[in-house]
Parts: sequence; structure tokens; C-alpha cells
Amino acid sequence: NSAVLARLTSAVVTEGSFKVRTTAAVALGRLGDRRATAALARALSTDRHYAVRAAAASALGRVGDTAAVPPLLLALGDPDTLVQSTASEALTRFHAPAYLLAFREAARAEDARVRRVAIRAYGEALRAGHVPAATFVMNALSDEDAEVRGLAERSLKALRHEHALPLLLRGLSDGAASVRAGSARLLGGRQDERAVAPLL
Repeated sequence: NSAVLARLTSAVVTEGSFKVRTTAAVALGRLGDRRATAALARALSTDRHYAVRAAAASALGRVGDTAAVPPLLLALGDPDTLVQSTASEALTRFHAPAYLLAFREAARAEDARVRRVAIRAYGEALRAGHVPAATFVMNALSDEDAEVRGLAERSLKALRHEHALPLLLRGLSDGAASVRAGSARLLGGRQDERAVAPLL
């Protein structure tokens, strides 16, 4: 109820004991109430103890509010590796078409870790049949980060042939040379005679 929520959201950012703040974050995740997002995001961004930040990251994933995506992306750069991995895991809960707008800026972020998370999200959505995600995955073939490019290629390789073929054929005329090269490489692996003339 509202009274419990109010006590927990207050405790997660004000309680003196890190154990109590951690417990409050876990409890808020279990409640799954989006009204807790702001308090959890604040704990994730500012709490001095890594256990509280990790618990807040996990809870934000469980709550499922897209407002949690930006603070979770920032937490990928947290000084503690547990917080980083927990934030990354929490972000996988947003790998669905309904949440993809939250990753639009992340796909163009300066930090390669952030771009990787975004392309994972778009790649999973594309494999699930969400066509608008294709633009982000194809663009990622030109990313300067090898892991981002690899994520994009694996997503495209996993597509059913009849879905992948038109995307890759369009990629051959892309403005970025690396997208054209990636498309050509993936088309070659599919060995479809319809790709022969465009490849030539």
C-alpha cells in the first residue's frame, strides 16, 4: 500500500545503515511499483555503498519503468563491477518493442558499453520480429567498437533468411562503407542467388 511504499522510498535514500537501505531497495523491487523509480534511481546514482547501488539497479529492472533506463545506463560506468553487471542484467528486462524508444540515444552514445546494451536490445527485438529495430542494428555494422559490430552481425545472422535478405540487400547501398562491407559479408554467408547481381 501507499504507506509501505512511502516508508521504503524514504528509507532507501535516507536510512543511516547501508543494510537497511539495501533491504529497502530489494523490497521496492518486489513491490514493482513505478512510484519507486525516482528513489531507486537516486540510490543507484548517489549512494556511497556498492551493495545499495547494486540492489537499486536490480530493483529498477524489476519495476520495469522506462524512466529507469538512463540511470541504469549510467551505472554501466559505476566504479564497482557488481553494480555494473547488475545494471547490465537489469537492462535486459527492457529488451522488448514497448521499451525501445528508451534506447534510441544510447545507440549513439560515446561510451561503447552503452552502445552494446542498446544494440543487444534492438537485436533481440529484431529477432522477435520488430522491424523498426532493423535500422539501429544495420547502422551498428559501422560502429567503431568491434563488440558492437559483432552484436549486430549475430542478430542479423539469427534472422530467418527471408527477413534478413531484403535488409542486407539494402545495406549494400548504404552510405557507410562498413555497413556495405558487413552486408556483403553476411550475404555471402547466406549463398542466395538473388544476392549475386547486387554483390557484383
